[in-house]
Amino acid sequence: MGCGCNKKKPQQADANKASIPKKMPSLTKRAFNFAKSATEYVRSGMQNVSETQYETRLKICEACPFRKDTQCTKCGCYIEMKAKWSTSTCPDNRWPLTVNNK
Repeated sequence: MGCGCNKKKPQQADANKASIPKKMPSLTKRAFNFAKSATEYVRSGMQNVSETQYETRLKICEACPFRKDTQCTKCGCYIEMKAKWSTSTCPDNRWPLTVNNK
């Protein structure tokens, strides 16, 4: 029995893991997110970020806990595609502000 004071306390990292989605958003949500991002991209004239900005975004995503293979578990988008689009933002606000190429 006992009072339970000898039980292991959850690590801080374990507490943070609880907020990270374990699976992708629903197919409907992913389709909506993609359609919204694609519409904004087309309306902007299909402008891409600079190569430096693209590489920076990819490096940030490589270390992100929301990354699952080639997709983001917060929005369901394909990271390499979304990172190129100047109108795209990180759903967890990890990317720096985009600087216009012009």
